[in-house]
Parts: sequence; C-alpha cells; structure tokens
Amino acid sequence: MKGLKTRALTAVVFVAVMVGGIYGGALPMKLLLSLICLLCLWEYFNLVFMETNRKTIRKIIGSVLGMGAFSSFYFEQIGFRALSDLSDTLFFLILATPLLFIFELFQKTKSPFENIGKTILGVFYIALPLSLFLVALFENNLYRPNLLMGIFLLIWSNDTFAYLVGSQIGKNKLFARISPGKTWEGTIGGGICTLIVAFLISLLFNDIGLKDWMAIGLISAVFGTIGDLVESMLKRSKGVKDSGNFMPGHGGALDRFDAFVFVLPFTGIYIYLFC
Repeated sequence: MKGLKTRALTAVVFVAVMVGGIYGGALPMKLLLSLICLLCLWEYFNLVFMETNRKTIRKIIGSVLGMGAFSSFYFEQIGFRALSDLSDTLFFLILATPLLFIFELFQKTKSPFENIGKTILGVFYIALPLSLFLVALFENNLYRPNLLMGIFLLIWSNDTFAYLVGSQIGKNKLFARISPGKTWEGTIGGGICTLIVAFLISLLFNDIGLKDWMAIGLISAVFGTIGDLVESMLKRSKGVKDSGNFMPGHGGALDRFDAFVFVLPFTGIYIYLFC
C-alpha cells in the first residue's frame, strides 16, 4: 500500500512539473528539457561506465559534453537558435571530442576507444535527439506548447494502453530476449489506442491537422516501443532493473523518457517537413 501511494504521489508531481514546464513559456520549457537531458545523460553514463575505473569523472565529462551539444543547438543567451545554426553544435562536437582522446591517454585502461565510443554514443542517443526536436516547436520563433503536450500525451498513451492491453490478453512475446513482459497483443492494442487518442487530440489542439496528428500518433507508437526496447537492452546488458532511482516507485529519468528520446527526433523531422 505504501509503495502504491509513493508511485501515485510521484506520478502527480511528475505530471504537474511536465505540464507547468510546457505551458510556463519557452524558457521554462527549455529549462525542463535541459533537466531531462542532464538526468538521462547522467543515468546513461552511470550504466555504461558501471564497471570502469574513474567512473565519476567519466560521468561528469560525458554529461558536460552532452549538455554542451544540447545547449549549443538552441541557446543564444535565452533566445532560440534556428536549424541553420546546427553547425554550432557540430563545431562544438568537433572541438570537444579530441579532449576525450587526450583524457584516455592518461588513463590506465584496457579499452580506451570503447570508453570514448560510449561517451560519444550518449550524446547521439540522448542529447542531440532532444535538442533537434526543438526546431519543430517554434514556427516563426513562436513557441507552440500544445504541440509538445500532444506528443507527450501520445507517447504516454501508447505506453499505458500497451501495458493495459498486454496484461489482459497478451500471449505472444514481442521481444522475449530483451523485454519478456511485452507482447504483440499489447503493442498492437497500444498502437490502435494511440491513434484514437491522436484523433481526439486533433479535436482539442488545432496547431496541426488531423492527418498530421495521426501520423505523429503512428510515429509515437512505433518508435516509442523501439525506444523502450533499446533502453531495456541497455539495462539487461548491465543486469539492472531500473536506470536509476530519481523517481520513487517509477525508476530513473531514463526509464520515464526512453521512448521520448526515440520519438522526438522523428516527430520533429515530420513536423519540420510537413507541418
């Protein structure tokens, strides 16, 4: 009973923070995504460097590199950087990456290039997808909070309904080697329910049209599931159940946002090209 109350309280606080950050304006939203990015990066590096010497300094270096790439993409003081300024992020990575090689030169490790690869992968796995999505949120430098809220609702809907349907009628395993609890029935049921939610969202939010919300619903269902499987693969390779304990009763930040880091870049590209 105590565990249930903890989960419920954490969920309420989580929703309140997310809604407040999204509808608080452009700057609070950027700060919220920055916090999400930092927490996910820290948990990722904590996992991949679990058995590596100088673990703490490696986590710090990786998180600083990731946040540098993330913030260089869209912060200009407190303003918004356009897609044309993606070169700033690439320039930052080109300058910063050699520092990883220099750091490894002075470490007594048997796998220096593996450590460098893990660090760079964290940037491309978490930081860049979150920053790239920001392009889609601004049209003529105007922030569109309903668009972000709608995408969050679609991702949450897919995760929730996949679990509910799968727990009731799920029999055929989707990917037993990685996530024994996921079933084809739950995945398909979650996808169908997500499209229904997309239709309902189109009636509530008119930032984009029905066909666009349906397309984003499909993207959320497909890539949200893949994102969850990828994070499960990471945790299983390290023999852990949760990525962290940042959210009592719900695991870590990466557990909560594993689907988002996969869905956001694809929805961002779709919105940028077609909406």
